[in-house]
Amino acid sequence: MNADRVFFDTNILVYCFDRLDTRKRDIAHALVLEHGVQESGVISHQVQNEFVSVAIRHLKDPAAVKSMVAGFELLFFGLQIVPHSQRFFYQAITLWERYTLAWYDSLIIAAALEGRCGVLYSEDLQDGLVIDGMQIVNPFRH
Repeated sequence: MNADRVFFDTNILVYCFDRLDTRKRDIAHALVLEHGVQESGVISHQVQNEFVSVAIRHLKDPAAVKSMVAGFELLFFGLQIVPHSQRFFYQAITLWERYTLAWYDSLIIAAALEGRCGVLYSEDLQDGLVIDGMQIVNPFRH
C-alpha cells in the first residue's frame, strides 16, 4: 500500500458535477484536483463506465451527456487507471466472500488494492473500514 495513492469511487467523481449539493461538489472537486495534480489519484475502467452510465441515466439529453463526459475527461487529467486482470477478478471474488459485499463494490475495492492505494474515497462503502491495509474514507463525513 502507498498512503499517498488514493482511489476514487464513482460517486466522488459524480459529485464533482453536482449543481445542487455545493458542499459535496467542492469537497469532491478539491480531492480529485489535488490528487490529479500530484498524479496520486487512481480509478478503474468500472468507474469510467459507471460515470457515463450515471450521466446517461440522469441527463438523458445526448448533448448534455457529451458535455459531462468532456468535463470528466478534463477532471480525469492526472488520474491513473487500474487495468483489469485475472488476479484482480479473483481478488474481487475473495473480497466478496470475506466481507459479504455487493459484487460491484468488491470490484471497486479490488481495483483500489490492485492500484496499491492507501485510501479508497467512497460515499457508499463503510467509512473507516480497513481492508488489507487500505482505509475506506467517506470524505463528506470528515
